[in-house]
Amino acid sequence: SLKNTHCIGSFVAVIAGASQPAAALDVAAEARALSDYRWRGASLSDGGGAIQVAASAATAQGVWLAGEASSVAADAGGAELALSLGWDGAGDALEYSVWLAAYHYPGARDVDYAQIGASAGRQFQQLTLSVGIEYAPRQENLPRADRYVWTQAAVSLTDRRELKAKLIGADQRSDVAVVKVEATGLPVVKVGDSNKARVGE
Repeated sequence: SLKNTHCIGSFVAVIAGASQPAAALDVAAEARALSDYRWRGASLSDGGGAIQVAASAATAQGVWLAGEASSVAADAGGAELALSLGWDGAGDALEYSVWLAAYHYPGARDVDYAQIGASAGRQFQQLTLSVGIEYAPRQENLPRADRYVWTQAAVSLTDRRELKAKLIGADQRSDVAVVKVEATGLPVVKVGDSNKARVGE
């Protein structure tokens, strides 16, 4: 999803596509139960729960198509339908993505809109730092153009958990970063005794 959510449970199914490597197609489907559906800090579900169903297909060349249906607050029409088309790529140091997304609210009037977005990220071992921009040009339901810039930090753990992180500081020359995560059961570094160190350790 291109929007922020607070997820309390999910089911994911991934299906491998065609047998030809050049024409490989990855298809995924996901259903989510959310404690709150939030977008840019605002609740689209009036602070209550929401249900989402999503499906996507991606080619080996990085082109992808995604669709999502979400329950939203009654004053927003009760439902949100989103369709996105994008491309993911990678360079020597950066991973990047560009996309076009359209949002439709069948139970409401004058709230549908479309936007374009782009993001770039770099991985520092288990830490991934990303920055992105989303831009909705002036359109029928938007009297003014809207621009939104975001940053994100995520840490991948050895137990396959991926946690959002707050970047405290980073040094590009030494390729070291300090981040803070909110989690329990994290491994800790065992402090050694320099007096017991041997040559070559």
